[in-house]
This record gives sequence, structure tokens and C-alpha cells, in this order.
Amino acid sequence: MKPDSQRYSYSITWSEDDQQFVGLCSEFPSLSWLSDTQEGALKGIAQTVQDVLVDMENDRELMPRPNISGRVHADEMRGSELQALRKLLMLDVREAAEEIGQVSARSWQYWESGRYQIPSDVAEKMWAAVEIYKHLKAQIDSLATKQTGFDMSYYTRFDEYLRDHPGKSIIDWRIEQAVASEAFSKGHVVIV
Repeated sequence: MKPDSQRYSYSITWSEDDQQFVGLCSEFPSLSWLSDTQEGALKGIAQTVQDVLVDMENDRELMPRPNISGRVHADEMRGSELQALRKLLMLDVREAAEEIGQVSARSWQYWESGRYQIPSDVAEKMWAAVEIYKHLKAQIDSLATKQTGFDMSYYTRFDEYLRDHPGKSIIDWRIEQAVASEAFSKGHVVIV
């Protein structure tokens, strides 16, 4: 597959020193392109990145992954990304390993460290949990635009949560607590 420079993140800024526009690529911070126009700066940096990608491919070098603002494909998830999502959802390693990966905590740690590839089904489950988080967060944010300071339960223990929410999972509990924590930090809710 031919490398595609269009998948990378670009920015254009004005350089007072050069009195020209500068095209930059966040994945290749050492590259830049000067032009009298914004369009020229963008075209120039994109072509430079394309040339570098072709050279890297020819030399069999590892190419940087594009910064993806939306959802990452499951087969592309890196250990640091898995860890970031786990922490977003307030899961500890043991909980994530048992509830999402159905593996030992040590195996999960190996995924997060990059020692082992993350199975696509684990990445998919993490993204599904993130979607639930985003949906719940959007609901709370929407309520907060109408009324601030409403009560939201925060359960420090799963058994307490389960008492009020029978049939729910540890994942559900952690997601709700993550959303409650964020909403509280913004002053949207009162933790009860």
C-alpha cells in the first residue's frame, strides 16, 4: 500500500522572521515548508511529507502513525492508547484485564507496555465502553445547560453501586463514576 500524506495533521502559521507562511506537520516536527500563500505552504508540506514517506517505505523504516482525531481502528491501537482509555474509564488494570480482556492483569500490562499486540476484540470492547462514556457525558452536559448543581451519585465501592443498580457491571460502575467525576470538576453536579 502506497503511503498517504493526506492522513497526517497539518497546520499553517505566519513566520514574522521569514515573512512567509509556514506549513507544518505534527507527526513530522522537523519538517516545514515556506510559501507566500497559505495554499502553497499546505501543498508544499504535504508533498514534502509524501516524499519522506516514500523514502521511509523504500528504506523499510517505521512510519509515524497519523494523529487521528476520531476513532482509531482496533488493529492500530497502541499500548499507550489502551492505557489512556483505561484511565479515562477509571478502570484499574485488574478490572480491565478481567472484565474486558478476560486475561490476567500481567497480560494486560504487557499490552499497555507494547510488549504484546492488543487483540482487536479488546480494542473494540474498549471503544464500545468509551462510546457509552461519551453518550452518558453528553447527557450530563445537556442537563447541565438547563440546570447546574444537580445531584449525582458517586459510589466508592462496586457493591454499593450494585445495590442501587442491580445487574450492572463493574464497567458500568466505572464509566458512571468517571462521568460523575468530570461533571463535578466542572461544577455541573453535586456529588452525593
